[in-house]
Amino acid sequence: MNKKYTNTFPIIVLLLGIAASIMVFLPALKYKDSDATYTGLKIITGVNIFNLGSIADGKLPFSILALLAFVLPVVAGIIYFNSPKNAIISIVLFAGAAVLLFLLPEYTKVVVNTFIGGETELDIKWVLQVGTIIAGSLSCAGGALVLLGLSQK
Repeated sequence: MNKKYTNTFPIIVLLLGIAASIMVFLPALKYKDSDATYTGLKIITGVNIFNLGSIADGKLPFSILALLAFVLPVVAGIIYFNSPKNAIISIVLFAGAAVLLFLLPEYTKVVVNTFIGGETELDIKWVLQVGTIIAGSLSCAGGALVLLGLSQK
């Protein structure tokens, strides 16, 4: 591959990482049998999803794994942009972000507090939405591009 194209790899990788992280504002998950969708930002910060008065309430708690899933791509892009010698670290971060993004439905739980003071986790059937799919795909593309740039040296 031409040397002048490999010099633009860090810029493209950085843009892919930024684009993947911006997908946090798009719908990330939805209930399988409902139209209720939640953005990545709501999944990260937590949100009340139902309130039955004094009987029970349900919420999505803060999720550190979701935060990592949406932050790792931009960190990987910055690392590769600043120092292409750290390509392996960037590849690992992009791959980790892709795995976390595509497994988002598995570790997103709803916590229900009942009137008797009990707390229960509901296992809801979540469906990936456009924001998560695009972010995961961009993370895969970023990792592949870093790998391609690494193989050209």
